[in-house]
Amino acid sequence: MDRLVPVRVVVVEATQAEWDSQLLPEEARLVATAVGRRRREFAAGRACARLALGRLGFPEAPLLSGPDRAPVWPEAAVGSITHCPGYCAAAVARRLAKLPAGSLAATKRLMRNPEVLAAQIGAENASFAERLKTEEAREAFTAFAERRPPDFMKFAR
Repeated sequence: MDRLVPVRVVVVEATQAEWDSQLLPEEARLVATAVGRRRREFAAGRACARLALGRLGFPEAPLLSGPDRAPVWPEAAVGSITHCPGYCAAAVARRLAKLPAGSLAATKRLMRNPEVLAAQIGAENASFAERLKTEEAREAFTAFAERRPPDFMKFAR
């Protein structure tokens, strides 16, 4: 399964330990009336998901279900649980990993080089200061103060 997903995704496939795992009390209430096989698959899925989340640094916590019965992942995570007779797995990633890889790499490069980052921020501040002196900026602020949409068409050339 690991060969099928990007490196930033943690995949946990159920071993006997996950199949035999116990649900956290909050999770157990979600399948209290389910048949034994369904409870066992649910428990294995939640165990795989908690292991994957733990490998990404998330603390152990119940993984509850939303109104559509899908897992409600922590705010900073995305994931999926799959199961069928005899197989169960969870794939989890940090939400940041969903962003465009090129943009993420460029941001990380800037963050690792404080001098380049400071120079870039300075250049952007200078550009922004120049833009604030324009008629378009004046129109935007005036429109905001007057609680109306700005009319930039009068500046079109």
